[in-house]
Amino acid sequence: MEIRSLSNEEELQSFQQSPQEIQLKPLENSEVVLQLTNKSGYIGRDQVKAIVTYKIAEETSIIESKAVEVSR
Repeated sequence: MEIRSLSNEEELQSFQQSPQEIQLKPLENSEVVLQLTNKSGYIGRDQVKAIVTYKIAEETSIIESKAVEVSR
């Protein structure tokens, strides 16, 4: 998972998050809630978006969130 600034998409926000493996049975879905921590503070003045990379079997895919304001 990555958090990127909208004004500079090369700029990553610093936070701690460990990869998480989810085991699902056929036709089962599951909500995944992630709690991010950031001790150094937010860099930038605009909105951010999350970019999540996930892998199912041997296929890797990416999803991007909508842009949101940072809650201070």
